[in-house]
Amino acid sequence: MAESRRALVLYGGVSPEREVSLVSGRECAAALKRLGWEVALYDWRGDGDDFRARAAGARFVFNALHGGDGENGDLARRFEDVLFTHSPPGASALAMDKVQTREFAVSIGLSVPPGEIATCAEVRSGFEPFARPFVVKPIAGGSSIGVCIVGGGGDVSAMECGDDDDLLVEVFIPGRELTVSVLDGRALAVTELRSRTAFYDYEAKYSSGVTEHLVPAPVPEGVYRAAMEAAERMHEVLGCRGVSRSDFRWDEGGVVDGVVLYLLEVNTQPGMTPTSLVPEQALFCGMDFDALVARIVDSALSANSSNSDTMKAPLKKSNDADTSGAPVSLSSPSSSVTAPVKECDGDNKGGRVSLSSLSLSDNSLVKKSDMDNKRARCSSSSSLSVNSPVKKSNGDALSAPFSVGVAS
Repeated sequence: MAESRRALVLYGGVSPEREVSLVSGRECAAALKRLGWEVALYDWRGDGDDFRARAAGARFVFNALHGGDGENGDLARRFEDVLFTHSPPGASALAMDKVQTREFAVSIGLSVPPGEIATCAEVRSGFEPFARPFVVKPIAGGSSIGVCIVGGGGDVSAMECGDDDDLLVEVFIPGRELTVSVLDGRALAVTELRSRTAFYDYEAKYSSGVTEHLVPAPVPEGVYRAAMEAAERMHEVLGCRGVSRSDFRWDEGGVVDGVVLYLLEVNTQPGMTPTSLVPEQALFCGMDFDALVARIVDSALSANSSNSDTMKAPLKKSNDADTSGAPVSLSSPSSSVTAPVKECDGDNKGGRVSLSSLSLSDNSLVKKSDMDNKRARCSSSSSLSVNSPVKKSNGDALSAPFSVGVAS
């Protein structure tokens, strides 16, 4: 009996990220149709019985939800007999919780901004544990919704939260925004995000012409490789599957105690819109949108055959000292990836880099040879010809699959 070629794309939802999810879902559904699947779209509104009936007979459910129970693992845990793409419930729950993500990061020797937990009422009443500017954000949430920079134009009184809701308050890390996509355990590329807004907020993520994406990020090679390594290790330690994206801040001018790279968060349901970062980095590695969607599906189907969904415990710290705010060493990860990302597999730079070994005074940008080596991690058959950092404005009229060009 032939296996089903039916696929259900779950999108929309009731979270604040609904509008983004609608776009992601439509793009992924179109790709699946081009790949030969019989596709139906399902706008999640909370009716479990209806969803189960619609999912019956589908080979898999492509999860294109962002935020809420579609991203925190609740849906996949509730419907454990349904095969969902992306990360398993345990990994999704951990990544969605920024406090737990921080704990896992520190447990493997990565640095995070100093932070504290406070209630919404405390923050609104003037609780300021750090010098301004500092960041206030929901513990669970995505697309930078609800993030406020106190002392940087943000208004905590406008935050939508209940008095007893816990919030994460962090030191604001100045510098440059970097992001790394990981597919099947291997990092694709590093993108620098240059936003015209105060920070890389919801408007910057999804409005055309607001943010410039530079692929590969024009940063020192040591920082580039350190970001790639850190993203791979977070993908592994959280137990992610398929695709994830890790966001960082690189403070090139205000180094404190040797730390130059800070993990901000990990996203297990990254956007798949025309302005999204994962499709852009995949294309940089020679993988068009359809191929990316196919890889995400293959990851789910392969995992289903082995039926593995392991909640990992935090790994032992790299040393006995508290690594929050201290120099960290990024050793080679212990992951054994059964299906490595061949497109981004080559590294001609001679091994991994310790952040503590970086020359902190070296703010030179990546040379052309360095960029060539970065692209060597991607497929040599890529149709891109990049001789300088790719500068793509969100204003480009992109559709999936899309192409990235060098802007003037």
